[in-house]
Parts: sequence; C-alpha cells; structure tokens
Amino acid sequence: MKVNYKYMDYVRYWPGDSRIQVIIDAPHCAGEPNESDERTLELSHDLAEVTGAGVIQSLVPRTLADLNRDIDFSNAASVQAHAQQRKALSHILRHKNAINGGKEVNNCFLYISLHGMKNYFSADLVPIDIELGTRWGALCDEDTAQYLKVVLGDSGTYNVLLDNRFIGTKCLYRHINGDPRVPSYKGYGRNFKVIQVELSHDLRFNYYSTTLKALAVAIASIQQSLFKSNKNRLHAMIN
Repeated sequence: MKVNYKYMDYVRYWPGDSRIQVIIDAPHCAGEPNESDERTLELSHDLAEVTGAGVIQSLVPRTLADLNRDIDFSNAASVQAHAQQRKALSHILRHKNAINGGKEVNNCFLYISLHGMKNYFSADLVPIDIELGTRWGALCDEDTAQYLKVVLGDSGTYNVLLDNRFIGTKCLYRHINGDPRVPSYKGYGRNFKVIQVELSHDLRFNYYSTTLKALAVAIASIQQSLFKSNKNRLHAMIN
C-alpha cells in the first residue's frame, strides 16, 4: 500500500488499512544519529507499507520532545508533541473502527513502540537480537507477548528476550489506563495491547531486509491471531 502521511508540527501519521488492527509508533526516529534510534524511520514506514498497519512517527529529536517519556510540563514542545501523538492515535483508531461508544478499544488491538538498541549479549554471551517490553504484563497480556516472542524467534532464529533490559516505559501505559496529569486522556482500556520492541544495531543495519521481512511476518501472524480472537469473542457474545 502507498503510505500517504498526514502532518502535524511534531508528528506525522498514516491510518493504514482499516482492517489491520496494528499500529507502529516510532517515537525516536528523528534527529541526528547520536540522538535517534537509527533506521526506525525507514523500518516503520516500510512495515506500514507492507502490512497496512497504521504508523506514527516523531518529527523532532527526543532532546526537544521525548515521546517515549511522560510529558514534561515545563517544556511546551513536550506538551504539544504528546498531544499530537495522542490525537494521531485517536484518528487511526477511529479509521480502523476500533473504538466503542465508551471510547475504549472494542477488541484486541496491538500497538508496537519501535526502538533501536546497541548490540548486547546475554549472560551466556549469546547476542540479544530483539527485546520485547511489557512492564511485566502491565502493557500487554502474557499470551500475546509470548506469542509474538515465539513468532519472531521462529521467523529469523533470533534471540528474543522479554522484559529484560528494556521493559517498556510508563508513558506507554497511559494509552491503556489514561494519564492522571491529563484528565481528558482516558486511555483505551485493556483490549489495547502495547509492546515496546527493541532491535539490535546489527538487525537494523546489517540485516535490514531480513529484519523487515521477519517483522512483517510477525505482524501478519498476530493480525490473524487478533482477528480469530475477536471473532471468537463476538461469537461468544452472540451465543
């Protein structure tokens, strides 16, 4: 699909295919190499194009406004950037017909916060390729997280760790349960599942094509899983 971005001052976004219940957020994709998660801009774009997932990308470096941290109310750019990110998220969810009358997500929906990390090694000196963060289940249920872990591990024989070094930030939880410092932002409820995905430097630079393919396969697989889960839930409600 051709990606046609809608622009704001601090973020740009694309709603994606209305049938795909996945959003990719790249909060650290902008700025100089020393302040950005390099290649997450291209990767989030390419994944959206291939899979039809919605995408949100920061247009400013984290040194100006960090969308992966709670709002800094002493920084006007931070306040505005977060407001625009949340507005983009709302537009995408509405485009995908994912919100009910109570303004919560109707059925299971996956939000991927895409990041880049340095090359790290586990205790047994095996390279860590991918880390998934759920804040020990606060952001996403264990079944969904483990499913994504297995799919990614199998798709590229990657070493994938869950809630290890990068567990997912508190600000991601605001999308689920609301932001107490911004009473108007209520969040989208427990059906809105959030996972922070950290990719090693090698995967983003030396194996970009295979990484893109593996992530696209994982998104397609989890979309199918979400579709089945939502269909079964609807069937249970009817019967």
